[in-house]
Amino acid sequence: MYVLSMHSILQQFIDIVFPKHCISCEEEGSFLCNNCFKQIKKFKNPVMKHPPNPFKKVIIPCPYHKNPILSKAVHRMKYSYYKDISKDLARLLTDALKEVKLPRNTHLVPIPLHRKRENFRGFNQSELLAFNINFPVVNLLTRSKETQIQANLKRSDRLKNLQNAFTINPHIENLPKTTPLLLIDDICTTFTTVTQAAKVLQKNGYDVLLTGALALA
Repeated sequence: MYVLSMHSILQQFIDIVFPKHCISCEEEGSFLCNNCFKQIKKFKNPVMKHPPNPFKKVIIPCPYHKNPILSKAVHRMKYSYYKDISKDLARLLTDALKEVKLPRNTHLVPIPLHRKRENFRGFNQSELLAFNINFPVVNLLTRSKETQIQANLKRSDRLKNLQNAFTINPHIENLPKTTPLLLIDDICTTFTTVTQAAKVLQKNGYDVLLTGALALA
């Protein structure tokens, strides 16, 4: 309790000295105010009608392009280190997941970053999103290969870039293979990343039901 209280006091001090401002309208109080959050464009149906193999369902609440508030928020989170904005962005996935009746024991599996990239950034944005959704989180995958950024590659090069990139985390034990899993990523474009991750999980006997991301680019 003492540690939590000290952390709370420190956070209050930081918020006073360095107040948060909305990344869109500059209103003080948070990195994404409620008014601007409501302006983020959403798909009418967050569940894709024809999900790519091997997924039974894909949940993506928003388009990425022509969605300036969302794209700015994601960019600030990933490249300007606005970690707290993940709490607001996770609400988009939380609301979308209400459209799907997930099994109660569903575990969220964030798409991992390579150790070097995560150490440089200080966090994994997919993990931040997952921890702000009301399901257990398990880091079942590791990124054993330092890959190039997918967004910088042509479609034909993305699969080659991710070959043998993911492995099962050897430090995770006692998770039943029948546990339903939901992969979490930030942005999906060609689904190459989540598909390769799902194949590694399924090859090792895990049941991957779904994947979810903030937006489709």
